[in-house]
Amino acid sequence: MKLSPVTTEDFAAMSEKIRCLIEGGQVDRVEAAIAESGIGEDEPAYHLLLESIGPYLRGDYARALELLVRAGGLLPEGQRMENSSLYSAMLVNSQLFLPRRERPAAGKGYEFYKKNITALRQEDPVLAGEVQQSAWLEEYVLVEFWDGLYLYSMKRRCLLLMETDFPERIAPYLRDGGPITFGGAAECIEEMRYCLRNPYTGIHGKSRAHYLIEESPAWIRVLFHLEDFSEAIGSHKLLLFSTLLYPRLHIILGNTQLAERLAGPIAEFRSAVPRDAVRAYYQSSEFQQRQQQIARGEIFPRVLVRTCRWTTFLKYCSSDFEKAFRQLGCQTRYLIEKNDAQYLSPEYVWQQLGD
Repeated sequence: MKLSPVTTEDFAAMSEKIRCLIEGGQVDRVEAAIAESGIGEDEPAYHLLLESIGPYLRGDYARALELLVRAGGLLPEGQRMENSSLYSAMLVNSQLFLPRRERPAAGKGYEFYKKNITALRQEDPVLAGEVQQSAWLEEYVLVEFWDGLYLYSMKRRCLLLMETDFPERIAPYLRDGGPITFGGAAECIEEMRYCLRNPYTGIHGKSRAHYLIEESPAWIRVLFHLEDFSEAIGSHKLLLFSTLLYPRLHIILGNTQLAERLAGPIAEFRSAVPRDAVRAYYQSSEFQQRQQQIARGEIFPRVLVRTCRWTTFLKYCSSDFEKAFRQLGCQTRYLIEKNDAQYLSPEYVWQQLGD
């Protein structure tokens, strides 16, 4: 549905008039002003928004919320209510005034949580258990806003929203495949959602990895109620765990001190790979004797075949080489990324050589 400029201007003027009446204590004149506006059911989105004002002022928050949610679903893309608008305030306050179980966000959020915790359990059962045992952070209320679920801070009396200039600032970094690290969900929960919704897609479907470095399982529990992250967790585009198969931390958003402090064990984990032991073996007399045995045909070599998921020709050639060596009786190991976000780091290759 495309709204005409005249209707849009009329609606904006009427909304401002209603705001002035309410702030001026003339609540009794609001519904009469709405009736005189001429905005009827032929403009359903705006009509529902105006219709919600009466129930809201009478304290019928369930009815007001129903009308506001319906209106939000009819608003064309790009015409979402501003965060500071009268209707945005009514949408949030209607939910805060209702018992928790009567808020539509509660049921939707729990469905998201079930999907996300199932996905995390398959990747990291220990962390999933910690998240399940954690308690909800009482400062925050899950609310439905115009385009999804958000957190409302009872302490600060505001929604947790992304800074308006963030899309412009992050745009240069979204154009390459470097991983993005989020230090603490509390500091950049909306920025993380934005980056996940705007994925990098490289050659043959290569994806960007996103790290969330968070020391509180309770915050992960809260995050899991906001959106369905199960695909991102299962495909390893969102990492809440550490392995050598992903790039080093690159761009860090949010709490950089937290990220750097908690990333220490990741760096130690990477530094523990057996580089020196591998180098020493290939320089040893033991390896020289093995080479001589291979040359005499007494034993077969061990063959490490490294290839790349995003180079089709190399991938198939390498697969043929690995199969041929294996059929000859050689012990082989085939290294390839298992999903679109992985990266065969040097540390991972050293580890495989050591094995």
